[in-house]
Amino acid sequence: MKAFLKISFWRLISAAGLLTCVASVFAFLGQGSWFFDLFTHFRVQYLVGLLVLSLPLLIGKHYKVAFLCFVFALINFYCMMPLFISKAKDSPWEYLLGRHRVMLININSESGQARLIMEAIRAEDPEIVVLEEVTASWMRVLSGLTNRLPYWVASPRRDNFGVALFSKYPLLTKNILFLGEAQVPSILASVKMDDHALEIMATHPLPPVGSEYASLRNEQLDRIADCIKGRSPLLLLGDLNVTPWSPYFQRFIEQSGLHDSANGFGFQPSWPTHFSLLGIPIDHCLHSREIYITNRRVGPNVGSDHFPVIIDFSLRDSSAR
Repeated sequence: MKAFLKISFWRLISAAGLLTCVASVFAFLGQGSWFFDLFTHFRVQYLVGLLVLSLPLLIGKHYKVAFLCFVFALINFYCMMPLFISKAKDSPWEYLLGRHRVMLININSESGQARLIMEAIRAEDPEIVVLEEVTASWMRVLSGLTNRLPYWVASPRRDNFGVALFSKYPLLTKNILFLGEAQVPSILASVKMDDHALEIMATHPLPPVGSEYASLRNEQLDRIADCIKGRSPLLLLGDLNVTPWSPYFQRFIEQSGLHDSANGFGFQPSWPTHFSLLGIPIDHCLHSREIYITNRRVGPNVGSDHFPVIIDFSLRDSSAR
């Protein structure tokens, strides 16, 4: 019996390692299928799982499977490297203008707690806040934000795709856009900041819960890229329902010319709050090259299934060069 249990244990460990390797391979096939694209989101989990599994396999002298797990762990780490590489100091402080802060919160229209959301905004004191999953009733609850952030534009909805933007500064322009066949709203607004017209896009594509929704998400990302390409300085904030390792996110970065604010600040999962082992970064802040990110982090739990994302940034003073 002991021998049987011993053999079963090593078979189980080996099978878990091999399945994680297979999942890592599936993640490279995301361009061809919405189903395989789902595997792209868990690079960190693959890395940790493979490293954890390789240790007992080495101890048990299952060297071939242990080596395979270690190789795939390295492959997953390579995919994640941009998140951990120190940001290049290509903008000395004398070339940066004032310091600013924006905040993104997917409030979750059903579970978000207004008191916690208001407390988080008060504590972080951002100059611009983007809120997602905003309904008409939530807009009434959040009306107190106008004491701190008096300028706003919103497109509330009954479903989970309403969006709102609150600003400390007057809005020079404010537009509600419906980009793509999904017909969910995005906000494109601009504020005057450090004598520049900073453009801000807030958007929330559909989640990829099936081939149709995945296709609509990808189309919306393509349409957004076309809409904002060449605009600067610009910040894009939103729950994009995609992680940095998806080929569709990478295609969006290439098409839009934007940069990921997460690079250099490590792994910062924003969803789901209730099961941290499967946490993935789907809430994003992307920026044009005229914007320099000085800090980026996730905020406290506000009752939503998403953590807030807080970004500190400065505008580059190109004239000083």
